[in-house]
Amino acid sequence: MEAFIGHSDPKVRECFAESPHIPAEIRSRLAEDPDFQVRWALAAGPQWERFQPRSTSLTEDAYDLLAYDARSEIRCELAQNWQTPAPLLIVLAMDPAAEVRRTVCSSWQRLPPRLREALLDDADQRVRRAAQLKGYRDRPELLGEILATGDVTQIAGEAQLPRALAEGYARSGDAARRHTVAENPYLGRDLVEELATDPDPGVRLRVSLRPELTEAQRAAIDYDPDLYQVRVPLPWIRERFPTLPPWPTTRYRLTRRCDAASRVTRALRWMWWGGSPAMTIT
Repeated sequence: MEAFIGHSDPKVRECFAESPHIPAEIRSRLAEDPDFQVRWALAAGPQWERFQPRSTSLTEDAYDLLAYDARSEIRCELAQNWQTPAPLLIVLAMDPAAEVRRTVCSSWQRLPPRLREALLDDADQRVRRAAQLKGYRDRPELLGEILATGDVTQIAGEAQLPRALAEGYARSGDAARRHTVAENPYLGRDLVEELATDPDPGVRLRVSLRPELTEAQRAAIDYDPDLYQVRVPLPWIRERFPTLPPWPTTRYRLTRRCDAASRVTRALRWMWWGGSPAMTIT
């Protein structure tokens, strides 16, 4: 461990800082590392969701050092880290740098109401915008303010859009817009059916991942599972099965037999559990 902590190559220390396999009290010692990228990696923490259950929180002193780091980029990473202690989120929500205050909006549900209100009334327009994009779920009137700006790209995949606006995105000549709205849970069934035959394979894939589809409907969509590169279970599978057994063989049997086991799910099993000695199913 000492060899990694004191390694002369910052890249080695950076990998060490973000590894979910290293005890947090050891990684915490890098909070004062002279290299910016090392401290940034420590503030960001393990990036893949599949590592989160294994990753433990840093020490209190390490979090304090990162929260008051001279580089705002590091404070921004800490502001969106799911493990950052709630008291420090309060500190970051009042950070002198607008970019940090804007970023802390990504932890909206963990912020107390008074700070949410403060961010919605922030002097910086970018901070107010970020707060609106997170707060509209609890305050419907904010959705109207967002819609009035004409720029709804950031919520097109999740908000209940007016019919005309939803049609505009679903039938847009811009594939990126169609890709975004294809996962909107409020999208009309007729628009979902249109997007299921979209000429863009990425759009069709996004439609195939919608949780309300039956397996027959999913199988009828011409999509390529290889386009789906995320190496974690789909959110709606996690919701239906929040306590998947830890052993890969057991989890594979469950996903293979359950109603949520789409072609994508089965095709991804080798990415989820690739290299595991427990994966011996043929």
